[in-house]
Amino acid sequence: MTRATGDRAVQDRVIRALADARYRASPAWQAYHLADPDRVERYARFLARHFYYERIVQFFKYSRSLARVTGRPPEAVLKGDGFDLLLPSVVLGSRETAQAVARLVVAHVAAARAPIPYLADLLRYEEAMMLVEAGPRVWREPATGETGNGNGEPPRTVEGTLLLDLQYDLPAVLPRLLEPWTEVPRAPELPTQLLVARSPHGRVAVARSDAGIAAVLRLADGKRTLEQLAAGAGLPVGTLEATLQGLVELGAVRFSSADTRAALRFFAERRVTTHFVDLNERAASPGELRRFAQKFGVRTLIDRDAKRFAELGLGTALLSEDRWLEKLALEPLLLRMPLVRHQQQLTVGPAEDTWRAWVAAGKQSA
Repeated sequence: MTRATGDRAVQDRVIRALADARYRASPAWQAYHLADPDRVERYARFLARHFYYERIVQFFKYSRSLARVTGRPPEAVLKGDGFDLLLPSVVLGSRETAQAVARLVVAHVAAARAPIPYLADLLRYEEAMMLVEAGPRVWREPATGETGNGNGEPPRTVEGTLLLDLQYDLPAVLPRLLEPWTEVPRAPELPTQLLVARSPHGRVAVARSDAGIAAVLRLADGKRTLEQLAAGAGLPVGTLEATLQGLVELGAVRFSSADTRAALRFFAERRVTTHFVDLNERAASPGELRRFAQKFGVRTLIDRDAKRFAELGLGTALLSEDRWLEKLALEPLLLRMPLVRHQQQLTVGPAEDTWRAWVAAGKQSA
């Protein structure tokens, strides 16, 4: 390991410790003795308050505007006992922590019982915005097949995408809440369904939804074909393709990479049930990747032709196996895909010959 690489590994560990309270309390971090624990804890808690202050101000801005009526600024929760109780388990940017903080805000503002008919809808909307924004970041350009209809391949709904059924037409009132007003702006009492999703570049998007879109999101599981989706959603195939295009742009639907689609198609054609996990959304742990590394070597897991590999300047990196596993868990675009596990057997990348042997063995033992 070079000096530069070693310094980078230390920096990554310190950053992780500051962002992840559970890691900060673990023997794995404490064994490094890199900094005074009390100072690290104080600074980490300062960062947590600053981090969630920015997000509350951003996503609960309409509730902040109404604070003159409710008497409850949403950011006040950061000084309360509830947030202090969260600090030992806070992971900055995680959906779990975002949900916990958002619930504190919703309970705090709702307790005012202000005479605003649509306040409950508004708080659900703001909570959804904060929750959808959280989670793993995969900064990338759309891959081939992600920007269109996937060449007939099955699409699937992106984890974290939310549909909100509201009693009031919030989009009609939201802009007015941020303008000067003396009386609380009114919202039309009109059943409204909104789709909240996060684009591939991390921007939260909101769009009006309807029964057709809701059906597509419910049925898009990465296995149903476009024809099956169209029939289930009650839409012509042409209308479905246009709908999918819009949902892909919003970040609500995604088509898998070509190699992953090929693997899913291989097993589907042979009626083999699969459990698909998108590592862009639900990251693998270093421990999960270790079993593949133990069989094939950690370097086999690395896609050195990936755009992300070049972006991170890893061409000359000399990392230990543990450090590579940490990096691969944090940066799933560096992985050769697909990673396939059948009982105790594993493959990395396209491996149809091996998969055929698995299927044949399964038929013989049936």
